[in-house]
Amino acid sequence: MAAASTVARDEDESFLRCPVCHNRYNEPRLLPCIHRFCTGCGDNIAGSNEGYVTCPECDEEFKIPPNGFKIDRHMQQRVEFLQRKDSLKDEEERSCSGCGKTKIAVAFCFKCSGYLCRECLEIHTTMTFLKTHEDHILSVDDPNFDDITSDEMSFLQIAPTCVEHPGNEAQLCCKSCCNVLACSTCPFGKHSGHDVKDIHSHASEGKGRLKRNLDPIIRKKDEIYQKNIEMQEAEKEIAAKAENACEKLKVCCNDKISAIDQEIKTVEDQTQRDVNDLINLHDEDRQRKVELETEEVQRVKDKWKKVYEEDRLVTSAEVQKLQEEKGKKTTELSIKRKGLEEKRKHFEAATEKMKNERLQTVQDASQHFDHTIKRVENLLVTSTHIVESTSDWTVVETIDDICAATGPLLKKIEKGVPDTNDMTAFASAHTMLDKTVDIDECKVAEGYKMLSVTSTENGSLVFAAGQEGTQLSSLTVVDDDGEITLTKEFKGRSESSWYRSCAAFDGSRVATVCMPDEVGLFDVSDGSYKKKNFPRLFRDDSVLTCVASNCGVVAVGCAGSKVHIFEGHPGGVKHLREIDLPGGVVQELGCLALNSDTLLACDSGSSSACAVDLGGGFLYKFQQPCTNETALRPISLCVDPKGFIYMLWSADGRGKKSLLVHYSPKNGEIVSTSEEHEDAQSVALLKRSPIERLVMVTRVTWRLFVYDIIHIDV
Repeated sequence: MAAASTVARDEDESFLRCPVCHNRYNEPRLLPCIHRFCTGCGDNIAGSNEGYVTCPECDEEFKIPPNGFKIDRHMQQRVEFLQRKDSLKDEEERSCSGCGKTKIAVAFCFKCSGYLCRECLEIHTTMTFLKTHEDHILSVDDPNFDDITSDEMSFLQIAPTCVEHPGNEAQLCCKSCCNVLACSTCPFGKHSGHDVKDIHSHASEGKGRLKRNLDPIIRKKDEIYQKNIEMQEAEKEIAAKAENACEKLKVCCNDKISAIDQEIKTVEDQTQRDVNDLINLHDEDRQRKVELETEEVQRVKDKWKKVYEEDRLVTSAEVQKLQEEKGKKTTELSIKRKGLEEKRKHFEAATEKMKNERLQTVQDASQHFDHTIKRVENLLVTSTHIVESTSDWTVVETIDDICAATGPLLKKIEKGVPDTNDMTAFASAHTMLDKTVDIDECKVAEGYKMLSVTSTENGSLVFAAGQEGTQLSSLTVVDDDGEITLTKEFKGRSESSWYRSCAAFDGSRVATVCMPDEVGLFDVSDGSYKKKNFPRLFRDDSVLTCVASNCGVVAVGCAGSKVHIFEGHPGGVKHLREIDLPGGVVQELGCLALNSDTLLACDSGSSSACAVDLGGGFLYKFQQPCTNETALRPISLCVDPKGFIYMLWSADGRGKKSLLVHYSPKNGEIVSTSEEHEDAQSVALLKRSPIERLVMVTRVTWRLFVYDIIHIDV
C-alpha cells in the first residue's frame, strides 16, 4: 500500500473539498462508503427514498442513522490545520491569543488554540511557564514549515482528554460505546463491564486489520483500471462496428438493387427488340403477300387492305402480350427492389437500436468502474493517512468505519459486467426474399396440408404433407431444377397418422416421424424407407410431435416435455436415451432443432422457446418478438452454418401476419424480424445452394418462398 498511496508532501486539494459545494469541508460527515459531505450540504444529497441520502461521489444510497452520520473529526482537523497553515503563509492579520491585538499571525499554538503575533511567539518560546507549549506550535520560522503535511499535524496537537473526566488524559477507549475516550478510572464507573481497550493496542490492532482488509482490494485495483479502459475502448468500437455493419449491408443491398435495375432494363430492352422484330416480320410478310398478287390494281388494293387489317390485329395482340409479360416481370422485380430498400432501412434502424442499447450497457459498466475507482482511491488515501498517523486516537476513531467499508467495496469490485467481446460483436444474418413459387403440383390430392420442409445434402427439397382426419401422409422430393423426382404416399395405423414431419439426416436420407409412434429414415434417391414403431416410448399422453437431426443423431420430441435421442444406421434407427426438458420452461413441445451439442426447443403451449444442452440442462430463453398481435407461438426453426437461428412465429387468427425472427447464435437475442405470409408453416436451410438460402412453405396455399441469407460480420 505504501507504494500505491504514499502521501505527497503537498496535500491533494481535491481530497479536502466537498463534492457538493466544492469548498473545503466544513464539519464533514462520513458516509459508509468513506466519502464525505459538509453538514450544511446534507439537504442537497437527499436520496430517491425518504430518509436516505445518495453519495455525491459514487451514487450509492444510504439510510440516514437515527443520530445522523458521524462527523469525520480526522478530516475536519486536516482541513483546519491547512487553513491555519495557509493563514500563516499568506501573512493574514488575526486576533493574537497572547495580546488580543489584530496583527499579522506568524504562529499557531495548538495548546492555546490560537494565533500568535511575532512578539507573543517570542514570549511563548522563552517563558518558563509556557515551556510545555513549545512542542505544540506551528510557526513560519520552522525551516520545515512549507513541507509539513497534515499527517504530521498529530505531533503538534495535545493529547485528548477523557469525555467523562475532562481533567484526565484519555488512555482508553470503550468499544461498547463506539470507541468513546475514557481514562483509567472509567472501567470502575460509567464504563464498568464494557469492552474497554487500551488506545495504543486498539490502534495497533486496527491498523493490522485494515491492512489485511485492503490486501485483496489492492490486488484487484489494476484489474478495475484495466476494465475501465476496456469499457472506454468498447464504446468507440461499438459505434465504429455499427457504422461498418450498416455500410456493409448497404453495399450488399445496393449491389442487389443495381442487379435488379439492370435486369429490369434488360427485360425492357428485350421486350422492345421483340416488338420491333415482330413488327418487321409482319411488314416483310405483308410485302411478300402483296407481291404475289398479279391481278388488277383494285384487286391488289383490296387484298392489301385485307392483309393489312389481319396482320395489324395479330401484331397488336402479340405486342400487347409481350408488353403484359414485360409489365409482370418488371412489377415483380420492382417489388423485390422495394423489399431490399425496406430491409436495408429496417436493418439500419435495428442496428442503431442495438448500438444504443449496447452503448448504454457499456456506459453503465463504465460508470460502475468510475464510481468503484473513486471509492478505491478515496479508501486507499484515507487508509494511508490513518495508518501513517501517530495519533492513536485518530486511528481508533476512524478505523472501524474504514474496515467496515472494505467488504462492500470488494463485492462491488468483483461484481460481474458484460463481456466486451459480446457487446462489440455486430455479427448478424438477414433474409431477403428472392422468389416465390407455387408448388400446388406437389400436392398428392386435395385436402392435403403442407406440414414441414427440409433439404437434403444433395440439394433436393423434401415436403412432408398429410390429409387431416385420415391415415394418409406423403413425402414429395423436388430437385434443384424444380422438378418433382419422387412422391410417396403412406397409410398409417391410426387417424393421427396423417401428421408427418421430416428433417435432413445425411447424404440423400431424411429422418421422418409420423404420429403416433413411427420413426424412420427415408432415402430420396430410391424412395426406400426404413421405419420402426415405438409404442412403448410414444403413448397416448406422449405421442411424437417433431423431429430434428444433426451429425447422425435424430431427436424426436413428443407431447409434453420429453425428447428421445436415436442413432441412425443402414437398417433404420436405434433408440439411445430419453431427455427430460426443464418442466418450468417447456410444457408442450412443438418443434425442435439441433445445433451442435445444443437442443433448441419451441413450446407451443406457453408460446416460448429455449436452448438446453443434451442432458436437458437449461441454457437460455429466446427473446419473444414484440408485436401488436394477440398471440404468437413458435412453430418452426432452423440453424445456418454460422449458428444463426431462424424461428417462425405464427399469429393465431386469420389475416394476421406470421413473423420470421432471426436470433444471434449465443444468447437468444433477436437480430431482426420480418413479416411473412399468414399461412407460413415451416422453414429450413437450403443446402448445396451457391449462396446460403432459406426456404419457407405455407400450410394450405402450398407456396414456397426462397430467401437469400446475407451475413454481416464485423
